[in-house]
Amino acid sequence: MPQFTVNPNRFDSYKNFKFRVKWDGREVAGVSKVSALKRTNEVVEHRERN
Repeated sequence: MPQFTVNPNRFDSYKNFKFRVKWDGREVAGVSKVSALKRTNEVVEHRERN
C-alpha cells in the first residue's frame, strides 16, 4: 500500500480490508469477504377487475 504523500501520519481506515469500493475516484467503503449473489424468483398472481 502506498504511503500518503501529503500527510504520512494519516490513519488509513481501509487498509485492513481486502476489497475497497471506489465511487467517483474516492474510496467510500471496504469489505473483507464477498459472497456470490443469490437470485430468487417469486410468482405473483395478477387478477383483472372490471
